Amino acid sequence: MIGNLENLQALNLYDNKMISGPIPEELCNLKNLGFLSLGNNELCCSIPACLGNITSLRYIYWDSNKLTFTIPPSLWNLNDLLLLEVSSNFLKSSLSPEIGNLKVTTLLNILKNQISGNIPSTIGGMQNMAELSFAENRLEGPIPESFGNMVALESLDLSHNKLSGAIPKSLVSLSHLNYFNVSYNRLSGEIPTEGPFSNFSYDSFLSNKALCGTSRLQITACRSSSPRRKRKKKVLLIVLISLVASSIIMLSITLTAFLVIRSRKRKRVIATHQEDSSSATVHGRVSYHELQQATNGFSPNNFLGSGGYGSVSNIWEYYSGR
Repeated sequence: MIGNLENLQALNLYDNKMISGPIPEELCNLKNLGFLSLGNNELCCSIPACLGNITSLRYIYWDSNKLTFTIPPSLWNLNDLLLLEVSSNFLKSSLSPEIGNLKVTTLLNILKNQISGNIPSTIGGMQNMAELSFAENRLEGPIPESFGNMVALESLDLSHNKLSGAIPKSLVSLSHLNYFNVSYNRLSGEIPTEGPFSNFSYDSFLSNKALCGTSRLQITACRSSSPRRKRKKKVLLIVLISLVASSIIMLSITLTAFLVIRSRKRKRVIATHQEDSSSATVHGRVSYHELQQATNGFSPNNFLGSGGYGSVSNIWEYYSGR
């Protein structure tokens, strides 16, 4: 019946306890609807995906109900949507990368749901966003650097999740950021001190055991390196490099000297061997005629001895007398 009100531009049924059950899909017929408020009721079940076809929607209030399942991806395509309030429900699943399509949205509140998974980096496309809350969900992983692109951001609440890693340095450029809360996560590293972070108190960073920062925040101090310590490390590094370079040069010189000495020794050995070979060939050959003459025609009188294979003649005296 309500779907017949085609020219209806605003529907406000906020805090009407008589409304319960699923959101009527008849609402999808209200093509001129710009303001839809059904918050603080007993609505349940899933959000009709066809509501994403009402391109005239500017303000949506569905907070404090019993809505379940996911936020339909079609809602992220409402290019002119200015406000989406769905806090205090039972919405699950993860955030779609298409969330970055909300270029003109100024407020997005998903507080107290059961959204899990990582925050998509495309969220940086929401450059008109002023108030953003993902608090009290089941989000994990790092805080995207792209948050630094949300130049209009004034309030960011990511508390009570399972986020890890460091707080992005890109957030220091958010000059309008006056409220920031990442308490009760698993963040680590140094808390930025520049930009808006110079004004945040320890309440913004509670129960992140691995975070460190200045004493003003009443948390563990970071092990920062002073300029003097940095210079000392630099000098030590230069000395270490010099020592390594010197060692390489000395090793090269030693190896070269070893090879030269080894080459010279080898040449001397070869020369000595050649001299020995020459000495061995000084004696001339003894001819048959000389043997015959020295032994008086191989006379038995000149035999030194005999055996089974022949006799040995005494030719020493002959050659000694020559």
